Amino acid sequence: MRIPIILTVTLALTGCVAPIANMAYNGVSAVSVVSTGKGLPELGASAVTNSDCSIYNYLVKNKDYLCEQYDAGKTYNRSGL
Repeated sequence: MRIPIILTVTLALTGCVAPIANMAYNGVSAVSVVSTGKGLPELGASAVTNSDCSIYNYLVKNKDYLCEQYDAGKTYNRSGL
C-alpha cells in the first residue's frame, strides 16, 4: 500500500523541482551577468580553458574568436580607453 503513495508523491514532486531549479539558475546567472558581465556558461568555459571567453564579444563586436588566451607577460586594459 505504501509503494503507490511513495511513487505518487515522487512523481508529483519531480514536476515541481524543475521550475524551481530553473528559477534558481536564472537568478544566479542574472547576478553573474550583472557583476561580471558574463553568464554561467561563459564563466565555466573561461575556467576550463584558462582564457577570457565572451559570447558578447564574438557576436556583437564581430571578433573572430570566442575565447581570448591570456598572456602572462601582457598588461590588459579592460576600460576601453
